[in-house]
Amino acid sequence: MLRSALHRCLLVERCTTRLPGLSTRRQQSDASSLYETPNVKQLPVQVQKRLHKAEDVHGFIPNFLHMYSRRPKEFSAFFEYHDTVMSEERGNLTRTEKEMIALVTSAKQGCVYCAVAHSGLLKKYSDDAVHPEELVINWQQADITDRQKAILSFATGITHGKRASKDDFEKLAAHGLDSEDAWDIIAVMGLTTMTGYMAILTDVQPNEQFHKMARRK
Repeated sequence: MLRSALHRCLLVERCTTRLPGLSTRRQQSDASSLYETPNVKQLPVQVQKRLHKAEDVHGFIPNFLHMYSRRPKEFSAFFEYHDTVMSEERGNLTRTEKEMIALVTSAKQGCVYCAVAHSGLLKKYSDDAVHPEELVINWQQADITDRQKAILSFATGITHGKRASKDDFEKLAAHGLDSEDAWDIIAVMGLTTMTGYMAILTDVQPNEQFHKMARRK
């Protein structure tokens, strides 16, 4: 991917330009984002709780969450929606299926952070039968179920601007999925797309822990 002149400037040592909100450490290997990340202890209490909840779930604070917390109101609104969309408590989609949608969407978008993160999360929430790398390369040839392929076919069709047809809904119905599930499929895709654009803008780097995520027992 070609970097913008601004981005290149921020990555070379000779650059002396200092723009508000942009990290002066981005050229260093330990800088996780183009934008400065806040001190967690200085954030609003509710934002701190959300970050620590993520840490309890994953064992670490994902870099995207840490970076996004620099705007507490947007952070809170976004992740309330995230938790609602990705929940298994509504609809017929499993968390594994939602992570598959997110992964394929991320791969098509070209978001490295999102693809790495959702690959790790997919391993965490799925069994040994699902291999994230197959979905990234070509989900149509991946060793997944017909139901999962129907879900990804519906999602990727909308990604390309295709209007959902009666036939598309019938293909979902053949696997026990209704119009509300179609809504959830696109909600996951839309959420992931928005996240991807923010991750690309901020050049946030995936945590190493995502690569090491193991499958749940």
